[in-house]
Amino acid sequence: MKPVAAVLAATGWLVLVPAALDAQVVRGRVVGAGAGQPARGAIVSLLTPDGRRVAPALVGEDGAYVVTAPAPGAYRVRVDLIGYRSWQSDSLALRLTDTLTVDVRLPLRRVELATVRVEGESRCAAQPQQVPRTVALWEEIRRALTISDLSTRDGLVPLDLTVTEERRTRTVAARPGSGRRRGFYRGLELASSADLQAQDRVVSREQRRTRAAGVRPWAERSPADVAAHGFVRAVSGAYEYVGPDVPILLSSEFLATHCFRPVRRDRLLGEDAIGLAFEPVPGRTLPEVTGTIWLDAATSELRTVEFSFVNLPAAVQELGDAGGRLDFARQPSGAWYVQHWEIERHGLLDARGGSFVHRTTGEAVPVGAPRVARAPAVLRGVVIDSTVREGLAGAVVHVPGVPPVRTDSLGRFAVMVPGLPAESLDVVVRVEHPRLALLGLAGAEQTVRLRAGASTGLVLATPSVPTLLGALCPMDGQSARDEGGALRLGMLVGRATGADGGPLPDGARLVAEWPSDEGRGEGVAARTQQRALPIPQDGRFRLCPLPVGRPLRLHVEADGVAGPVTELVLSAFGIGRIELTGAP
Repeated sequence: MKPVAAVLAATGWLVLVPAALDAQVVRGRVVGAGAGQPARGAIVSLLTPDGRRVAPALVGEDGAYVVTAPAPGAYRVRVDLIGYRSWQSDSLALRLTDTLTVDVRLPLRRVELATVRVEGESRCAAQPQQVPRTVALWEEIRRALTISDLSTRDGLVPLDLTVTEERRTRTVAARPGSGRRRGFYRGLELASSADLQAQDRVVSREQRRTRAAGVRPWAERSPADVAAHGFVRAVSGAYEYVGPDVPILLSSEFLATHCFRPVRRDRLLGEDAIGLAFEPVPGRTLPEVTGTIWLDAATSELRTVEFSFVNLPAAVQELGDAGGRLDFARQPSGAWYVQHWEIERHGLLDARGGSFVHRTTGEAVPVGAPRVARAPAVLRGVVIDSTVREGLAGAVVHVPGVPPVRTDSLGRFAVMVPGLPAESLDVVVRVEHPRLALLGLAGAEQTVRLRAGASTGLVLATPSVPTLLGALCPMDGQSARDEGGALRLGMLVGRATGADGGPLPDGARLVAEWPSDEGRGEGVAARTQQRALPIPQDGRFRLCPLPVGRPLRLHVEADGVAGPVTELVLSAFGIGRIELTGAP
């Protein structure tokens, strides 16, 4: 009979039984505290003396596991379970052909992920596990991603897959009779985006169903290859996109090339969520991804990975946002799988113009699980431009799970959202428009709850002029409106370039002058007020606050030389746009 050694620990118990086999193996059973039920979904791995995890394995439905050490030596047994603190044994000597039986009863002390602070944390110089406030968060994410990766690699969840490929073309043409010019903002003349119309056409749509296990959602590329060449690359005259799937997110290459910061979002998927946002490290110019890994704040379970592509080639970047998402689900056995995925990418049709959008979506249902057929949700709404108090035409509305749509001439839109993962779903609706970009705003967004089979209305308004002035301008206690409620202050946005259309030299500044309200005083012919600001390298500026309804004189100063003067008047709507060319 083999000798038995019992090792007691403050956090649990284990039993070691050596036996002779062909390799150095650790096996056993993991159960929880109390009733001693199998700890389904736990990960058992071996820790080397320098702290590296090797030979990770998932605990089976009965709590059993088997891990094989890569070589004889000293190891610790480590057990990780989502939502609970890790457990590890004392150091164990594992000799050649040894088999140790290590049965573990976990203490099941929960991780209070909801208490992790997320404000003011941004770090690009180190990996997330080296940033104090992200340690607990990264540990939970790593556990969840590892379980998903092991489940996929070992084919633990046989799936019925439905993959839909849709290709749409987009061409831009002038509207009939659009030879006139009109302003984004009244009082200034410039080409109107309302005079152009994008024509979308679905040219192909293919759906295929397969049964598989261990499926990755898109083309496999190694983390090292992605780190060396980027997430988007040219292949045979086209662009190949790859998303950040689980093996890439877990890789040391991804950690070394991205910045991380904790974030929080309320009511994501109807629940409080906490996440780890990622973006490329400064100075990285390869095509990259930015996004967030979301966990349920109460259970620490992996929910969603959202991402978008950045640093794309200029020709592709101008076509619009490209990106995607992964949604995860858990089996009763403790195994995890990708339940839903989508990726949208763009490309050029030919040298004559036009583009295409290729969108792939996938839905996975475990074999034998009933399919829940839910009627699509409908979202109808209107986007209001509060700066001019009218509908915003040509705005791009992003609703998760469906292609972007554009508002009509009155700012209205409607979109159908099929395949909701639940009866109701809270989604973040985002709106983009060149007018918002001119003001330095990434876009406007609002959370709305969609219900399967129901129509939901949404009114989404951009910030008003007083709100923008208060947020973007040095107001110094001034009020944007007079006593009668009329707008008395506004802003001017635009771009300034040199005489050759190129950038201005460093140190160039924009100067605006206007008549002052102050008394002239004896011997003073006139008083003026002035506001100036440095012009950045790209020439784009936002000058505010400026008086509404008064003649303004603008000029650019560069290297001590003043350029030509441009005169204009801000209208009662309070925002104007101008292009200044030929400056010194």
